[in-house]
Amino acid sequence: MTCSWSWTRRHRGQRGGEAFEQALTSLPEIEACLAATRQFTGREAEVMARVLFGISTVGIAIDLGLSEQTVKSYRKRAYQRLSFGSERDLLNWYLKAWSLRRRSRGDK
Repeated sequence: MTCSWSWTRRHRGQRGGEAFEQALTSLPEIEACLAATRQFTGREAEVMARVLFGISTVGIAIDLGLSEQTVKSYRKRAYQRLSFGSERDLLNWYLKAWSLRRRSRGDK
């Protein structure tokens, strides 16, 4: 996904930009944040975390041992439930959720 990487490049060096970059460079961090929101099933969280991490549908399918169609179904279902129309909507939602989670844990 080019959206997250271009976003982090654009905001690197700006106040908070490096923190947001951290939000997108750790797959376990992304998965933990998505699980904490309780908006996704376990498998949806795994798929959506990989979307945010920049892995292609084929890569997600290989990584999780699913078919490409199954990955697309999980993604479509999650997008519909949260009214996302694009990866950008997902990214914006995730960054807000990550920021709130970070603040609630007392991270700077």
